Amino acid sequence: MLKKLNKLLGLRTIDEKRDVPEENSVELQDMVVEDGQLRTREGFLKYNTSSLGSPIKGMYDYKGRWGVYFPIFGFDGSMYVYNVMVVVCDASAATDTAFTLTATVYNQGGGIDYNYNGTCDITHDGAGSLNEATLAFTNGVGVTTTIEHDTVELIYITLTDQSDTKIYGSDWINITAPPQWTEASTGVGGLGSGLFGYDLLAYNDKIYVLFKEQAGSVYYALYEYNGTDTLTKVAPSVDSGFGYGNTFVVYDSKIYGRLGYRIYYWNDSDAWVEGTSSINYEAGASELLVYDGELYWNEVGYWGTWDSVNGYTQIEVDTNPQTQYPAIVFNGKLYSNYQEWGVGYALTEWDDVDTMVIKSNYVDNSDQWSFMVEHNSTLYIGTTGGNLLEWNGTDTLTEVAPSLDSKEISHMITHSGSLYAVNDTGDLLVWNGSNAWTKLIEETTYTDTSRLLSFNGILYGLVSAEDTNYVKLVKYV
Repeated sequence: MLKKLNKLLGLRTIDEKRDVPEENSVELQDMVVEDGQLRTREGFLKYNTSSLGSPIKGMYDYKGRWGVYFPIFGFDGSMYVYNVMVVVCDASAATDTAFTLTATVYNQGGGIDYNYNGTCDITHDGAGSLNEATLAFTNGVGVTTTIEHDTVELIYITLTDQSDTKIYGSDWINITAPPQWTEASTGVGGLGSGLFGYDLLAYNDKIYVLFKEQAGSVYYALYEYNGTDTLTKVAPSVDSGFGYGNTFVVYDSKIYGRLGYRIYYWNDSDAWVEGTSSINYEAGASELLVYDGELYWNEVGYWGTWDSVNGYTQIEVDTNPQTQYPAIVFNGKLYSNYQEWGVGYALTEWDDVDTMVIKSNYVDNSDQWSFMVEHNSTLYIGTTGGNLLEWNGTDTLTEVAPSLDSKEISHMITHSGSLYAVNDTGDLLVWNGSNAWTKLIEETTYTDTSRLLSFNGILYGLVSAEDTNYVKLVKYV
């Protein structure tokens, strides 16, 4: 019975200790030497009494972390704890980045002491500083998710009373340097001035890069990343005429790109194949989207579609509001936006016939919309002023992050559960999930960071430097 209770609490027992080679593990009274390291704490040695009056008899391994225990031995030799506070921190965190600390008070019966509602101080042995000094408990559990440390080092966080005369418990945390852009590939030079990276795409478990190789008549080339350090050209440039080609997508199991005035697809080998000889266009850039089994792109006043059976089709939008950049497929519907001059911008939804239906309030007339993204099943919109808007799914847009430095949000993506963005000068931002952007990298190395891609658990960026004429991949590690 006691062993079952121990497992329910998640506490290791003597008979459940990790399999450590005998030559690396020596049992001592009240302590264990494991892998050549003595598991002890200066704070525990400083005072021999816990805050709840139980003598500290040694160390125990709690889900891979170390704390104090007062042992109870069961009839089968299993060991349990009581009258103790167990402290657990995240295993690691970057400097000046919030991490989680949880402390749990156990009673004499070995369960959580739900009657404990006290407070304790948070201290540490590092040379840096902590932004939070007190932890409050509710029903035996204290949790903080806002504590930070500003120095790269391995420290342990210790909970004490306010006079630092009683030790409650502690845990290690490794404070690391924050991630930075690290070059993932060597630079790829272009044919002349005007080199610019346009888009990133994951296809058949590889990364592909689309970029413009020359100014004037627009040449677009396709490169494949080998996963280590090299971008290799797999589709030579095509002269697509003046125009825009800023996105490509996977459609019908192929890579498609709108290159200037035409639609091309990659032959999975060494060349672009022309899908349309010409498409109409109005007022600049558009993006490709896959919607209702067809390839769509948006222009001012109509949708353009293409499929292998019907070819190119232009779908007129009957009356205002018209379509315009940007657009997105969200929850099985096609969305764009509309500007009412002197009023602002509103979200619009395509009725699949000839009309864009207004689906939100109007917001600030001065900032155009620059990018739309789905994040956590919600639609978000970045603006040319750097703001972030959230749609409630029915009729309302709300600003959930004001601008940083009044810079345009040029691209956004979901990565590891968070919303990341780059602005028009290449700064990397992350949304705090509530009300603000946080700047992770202020770009000074590259001319532009045009696109982001989450691939195999790593955040990649596509960077350009016009002065040295190259495009390369970087990763945030």
